[in-house]
Amino acid sequence: MKPETKTKRSREWEEDGWSRCNVPERYRYAHLLDFPGTGQDTVEAMNQGRWLFAEGQLGTGKTHYLVAVCRCAFIAGRRTRFDYVPDLLGRIKASIGRGSGTETDEIIRYYREVPVLALDDISAARATEYAVEILDQIVNWRYGSAIRDSGVRKVMQEAGELKPKHPRARLLTAVSANLSLEDLGEMFPRSASRIREAARRIPLLEVRPERS
Repeated sequence: MKPETKTKRSREWEEDGWSRCNVPERYRYAHLLDFPGTGQDTVEAMNQGRWLFAEGQLGTGKTHYLVAVCRCAFIAGRRTRFDYVPDLLGRIKASIGRGSGTETDEIIRYYREVPVLALDDISAARATEYAVEILDQIVNWRYGSAIRDSGVRKVMQEAGELKPKHPRARLLTAVSANLSLEDLGEMFPRSASRIREAARRIPLLEVRPERS
């Protein structure tokens, strides 16, 4: 996976699925080249199978960054989904309210299995029992894709918990929050623990011009 150049902003790939990745219209042209201090580190982490955790205060470009990650993965041919976490939780809760267990299961399965998932602003979600349960289901299942220690992977394989060609082996998860992972752990302990283990932390410190 390589960082594409600005000249690759062609209508062909935009019209061939980019709009279906659910990225906000405002950021549809987001690009890792917009983040010169972190772009190369991001690509290296993605190539290593690492997750990404973007942390920073309001206005530092976390949503912009996650869409840029989605764009990079999409151009590399990977099916990609971006979601603002409160909206994701609301969508699942609405399906529960309709009494459709099958629909709910299908939505959760989609988020567990989509090859590239960007969870924007996880810290904006209220840490209700429901939210904790749903995020734990999604994050914990995807966590199997990011185990990097071969010893741990071997133990899990021998225990039958992770097959050598398990579908999770190619999953990528990118997460953003206004909080540090330590503070996020107060809201979502298990999910934050999984993210801490799997992800490369990407600190975004400067307020971007469009938000200043």
